[in-house]
Amino acid sequence: MRKKCILLVIFLIALFALSGCGKLKLDSEAETFKVYSELPEDITNAFIKDFEKNHKGKLKIEVVKPAEQQGPTRINELKDLDFDVWLGGTAEDYFLADNKKMLKPYEAKDLRNIPTGLKDKHGTWTGLFTTNLVFLANKKAMREAGAERPEVWSDLLTDELRNKIIVSDPLIRQGGYRILTTLWQLYGEKKFEEYAKNLRLQELAYAVNDNAAVEAVRKGEKALTIVPLDLAMSAAVANNNLVVSIPTDGTARKLIGVAIMDRTKKEALSRTFIDYLISDKAKKVLDNSDYYVWPLTDNKEDYTWGKPYADVFLVHDDLRWCVLNGEEIIEKLKQALPR
Repeated sequence: MRKKCILLVIFLIALFALSGCGKLKLDSEAETFKVYSELPEDITNAFIKDFEKNHKGKLKIEVVKPAEQQGPTRINELKDLDFDVWLGGTAEDYFLADNKKMLKPYEAKDLRNIPTGLKDKHGTWTGLFTTNLVFLANKKAMREAGAERPEVWSDLLTDELRNKIIVSDPLIRQGGYRILTTLWQLYGEKKFEEYAKNLRLQELAYAVNDNAAVEAVRKGEKALTIVPLDLAMSAAVANNNLVVSIPTDGTARKLIGVAIMDRTKKEALSRTFIDYLISDKAKKVLDNSDYYVWPLTDNKEDYTWGKPYADVFLVHDDLRWCVLNGEEIIEKLKQALPR
């Protein structure tokens, strides 16, 4: 009987040890989730590295390869990709995705004080950063054309800038499309149509995307483009022949955010990542980067760079109108600017 008791005690000790070892092995394994990022590669990697460091290697992020398509059509491609968090999309992108029931709501606590117009009222996406639409000019090309650096939208209509302007194709709904929605909301439909007819005489060139438009200006193939400030500032900092200016009569902001995909099985981890992205730790990473955006959680007075670019009249950007009336806006442009 005594031997049986001894054997039972030994068995229980061994069982406890084995179960303990199993638990230690589980805790030592990092949990992984997938992020699809449309932010620049450098800032994406910086955020991920800092996030993983803060969690001492217990959480790992796998970055998903970007979609091949551009513009609204890529939304359908994203629907078929396997990832948990979509980082770096615009408010318009998330609106379209939400209409397709692709997103899972999450309202981060630290964003409750953000103005209603800068966040989704249902929490289907979280706003992170904002940036404004600006002019980017090649100083040498402008001098050769005899053109002055534009300060207002009507400056684009001068004879000197004819055939010197390039924008992204409005169909992909980047900077080239944002110009249209900005001017329509700034001037009203009738004055917009009049402006577009005058812009027709300028023989605009169209690039496949905003990055290609910036590259054409950098090379001096064109003198001017209109793109979001984050792209323009990065190019100007790297090349002192490029100069950024902001339309003083008004412009529009671009909202950049993050969202959790509806099909995710890692909702808790996804929320943890979003909480990090709006934290002071992520702000420090942003401040030390070459990604020129402003955190939505900051007031203009707290911006660490670019305050003059922020002190400008911003149109009341009707997100729903911009997205749902895209085809009508582009059709009016086609009528005014036949190719």
